[in-house]
Amino acid sequence: MPYLIVNSGAGSGKAGRWLERYQSLIEPGWERLTSRSFEEGAALAERAFSQNPDSTCVAVGGDGSLSSVVAGFLRASPPGSARGMVGCLPFGTANDVAKILKLPFKPEEAIRALKTLSPRPLDTVHLELMGQPARSYINIVGFGFDARVTVATTPDLKKRWGHAAYFAAIFKTLREFTPIRLKGRLGDESFDEMAMLAAIANGRYYGGGIPIAPLAEPDDGWLDVILVQEVSKMELVRQLPNLMRGKHLSHPKVIMKRVRSVLAQTDHVEPVSIDGEIEHAREIRCEILPGRVPFGVPAQKAVVQMGASRRAVKDREG
Repeated sequence: MPYLIVNSGAGSGKAGRWLERYQSLIEPGWERLTSRSFEEGAALAERAFSQNPDSTCVAVGGDGSLSSVVAGFLRASPPGSARGMVGCLPFGTANDVAKILKLPFKPEEAIRALKTLSPRPLDTVHLELMGQPARSYINIVGFGFDARVTVATTPDLKKRWGHAAYFAAIFKTLREFTPIRLKGRLGDESFDEMAMLAAIANGRYYGGGIPIAPLAEPDDGWLDVILVQEVSKMELVRQLPNLMRGKHLSHPKVIMKRVRSVLAQTDHVEPVSIDGEIEHAREIRCEILPGRVPFGVPAQKAVVQMGASRRAVKDREG
C-alpha cells in the first residue's frame, strides 16, 4: 500500500494546497494521511511500515517532513530487514534533500514521477541529544549561527518571503550573534574551538539551497563536518557570496573533516537545527548509518545517480 504523508503546515500550507490542485494526476490506490508535527508524521510512517514492510511512504512537504517519515521507517525496519521505500514530493519551503537527489520540483512532474519510483539506498544518521530519546536525520545538523538562523526563520517570515526567508533571517541573526565554544571529537580526533557554526552533513545543502557541505554525498558512508572558526561579522558577510557558491572550504577559518561519528559539546544549551527542525541541547552524538534507507527516485535517475555517486566516492578515496 502506498501512502502520501502530508505535512499540513509545510510551505505555509502549500503542500496541502498543491496536492489538492493536482489530485487528478495521482493514480488510484494512494492513501492520504495528514500530520501536524514531526512526531505525528513519524508515527504514521511507523504504523504503515509495521503493518506492511513493503509499503511506500512519500512525505509531502520539505526536509523536516521527509525526516519524520524516515524516522518512522527506521523505527519499524530493523537493520538488515529493510524493505519498502521512502520518498518525497518536495512541496515545502526548503527542499534540500530533493535538490541533491535532483528530484523534479514542478508539482506535475513530481507527482507523475511517483509512477516510476525505484529504491536508491541512502545513508541516514543516528542522533543522540543529551537527555532526549535517540532519533535520526537524513540531511544536516547545525550548531551555532546556522541554528540561530533557523530559529529566526519563523513561520511568518516564511509566509512573507518564501524561499528567501532564510536569507532574511541571516541578516536578522547577525546583529546579536556571538561565537560559541564547541569541543568534542571528530572521529578519533579531539577538537576545542570558538566557532561561528558547525554543520554535520550527510547531504550537501541546507536553508533552501545553500551548499554548506559541497562535497557531501548522501550514500558514501561518511559525514562531512564543516566547522567555521571565529571570524568577525564583517568577514562572515564578505564570505556569504562564496558560501552561496560552495567556494568557502578554502577559507583559512573553515575546517572540513570527513568522519563516521561526531561528539559535539557546548558550554550552554544551544539551539540545534535538525533537518530544519529546532531542538535544544548541550551535547550531541552522531553516527552514520550507511545505506540504511531505500529512497524512491524516478527509475532512470536511480541508475544514473548511483553510478555517479560510486565514481565520486572512488575519486574522494584516491
